[in-house]
This record gives sequence, C-alpha cells and structure tokens, in this order.
Amino acid sequence: MTVFVFAGADEPEFGHATSTVATVSGRLPEFVIIGAIRAGTTSLARYLGAHPQVFMAEQKEVRFFNSNLDRGLEWYMMQFRNALPQQIVGEATPAYMSNPAAMANMAKTLPDTRLIAVLREPANRAWSHYWMRRERGREQRTFADAVGQEMRILASEGPDSTDLNYLNNSMYAHHIRRAVGLFPEEAVRVVIFEQLLANPTDEYAAICRFLQVSPDFLPESLGTPINSYVAFRSLGLRRVSRRLPRPLRRPLDRINTRKDVSYPKLDDESRKRLSAFFAAPNRDLEELLGRQVPEWST
Repeated sequence: MTVFVFAGADEPEFGHATSTVATVSGRLPEFVIIGAIRAGTTSLARYLGAHPQVFMAEQKEVRFFNSNLDRGLEWYMMQFRNALPQQIVGEATPAYMSNPAAMANMAKTLPDTRLIAVLREPANRAWSHYWMRRERGREQRTFADAVGQEMRILASEGPDSTDLNYLNNSMYAHHIRRAVGLFPEEAVRVVIFEQLLANPTDEYAAICRFLQVSPDFLPESLGTPINSYVAFRSLGLRRVSRRLPRPLRRPLDRINTRKDVSYPKLDDESRKRLSAFFAAPNRDLEELLGRQVPEWST
C-alpha cells in the first residue's frame, strides 16, 4: 500500500489561508509536526514559522496531547492567540508520533488537521536521542545497555511500551501506520530530514503546497540545521529553570548552556548492531512509502 502525498494532486490557490476554528481566545492548529524526536522538527518548525502565511506556537513543544490535556482546550487555543487571521497555525511536539494515547487524543480534537512526520536515519536519530537524554540527566545507562534492554522489551511487549525511547522512536512505519489509521492518508506527509537538508528549496516548497500556503517564500535559515546538541553547565540549574516562567527561563538557560561541545560519533560496533536491527523496519517503511530512502543506506 502506498500512502501520503509528496506533492498535492491538485495545486491549491495561494492567498489568504483561513482557519475553520476560531474564538476570541485563540484558535486550533491546522497542522501539527508530530515527530520524530531528534529528527529535525525544530528546524522545520523554524522554517515554517518564518513564512508570512504561517503562525507557529511560540512554545515549540506545546505537548498538549501527551502532557497538558488537563489544562483544557481553552489553554491549548491560547497558544495560537497571536496568529493573524490570514495565517494558518501549527505546532510541533515530536513526542506525539510514538505516543498512541497522544495520537488518539489528537484525532478526537483535531480530526481535520494535517500531520507532518520528519524522519531521520534511524541509528543516528537513536544515538542523538540518547545523548540528549543523557545530557539532561534522564539517562545513566550506557548506550549498549539501553539498547539491549529495549530489544528485550520490544520482544516481549511490542513497540508501544512506555519504557522505550531509542529504538521505538526510530521504528517509523509502525507509528506512521497508526497516524494513517486515525487521519486521512492525504492529511499525513512524511519528510525525510536528510532530503530536506540536501534539497531544501524543493522540499520546503512541497511542504508549503501540502499546507496550502505559497511555495514561493524561502526563509533565510532554510537548509541550516537548528537545535544542535547542547550541554548544560549545571543540571541542577537546568531543573530550576524548567519551573520558571519563560521570560525568566530563557536568560538563565543562555547562561547555563554550552554550544561549543558535541557528543561522540556512534562507534562501529553499535552502528552495526543498529543497522541489523533497523533493516526490517526500514524495509517496512519503504514499502509503506512506496519508494526507497537511499540516504539511509549504510
């Protein structure tokens, strides 16, 4: 089965995009970037947020459907209250895609929204995800131990266990099939991150056509990866800052953040292990997409 659109069958009229849901306190999004974690969602959100016909939620990860449902729909709509009438609105929370409950919640609340899934080569994404969690104090295991434990959980409980991070989030076909089961096929678009970086102009224009905004606008940062690896000088200060209002959090985070560092390259043994593990899931994804992803060949 081939699903998804990589360019719309019918070219839309590009003018003023309007929302079908609006109130005095805000709006609901017409599109959501659902994942994957550490796959370029911040870059795409920034590119789209620069488009004059697009409004992205000021908080990049709103996390309404997986963490903030108790705040209510009014709170969610307030995240888009500054959008202009002629703009479409969207948000990006990359943890949605691999969370069955979040996707089900979204389907109930936003049945007509468009979804964008950004996918990155699975081994590199898993490795980057590991180092992000490790730097934030959420991971103490070695990568080999973490991956080994996930393999055992996957074998016994399947890919929707809540104790999975690195392998599960890179098993893209499973999560895309769930999205297509909840939303119309034509409302789900898959973006390959490596292709977006290699051919940013055409890929970005195609995404704009999918969202029915003008493909002629090109942001200055297009093609530049955003949200690269950062390290924190103090995890204690990081934990304190997460409890502060955003205006206070940002200057504290700037002081506490080091961007002049990088995590090590994935070692050959781990890459070989991951390549063997992801061989079948990658074939499954290519069958689902109806095309190969040569950028992921190793």
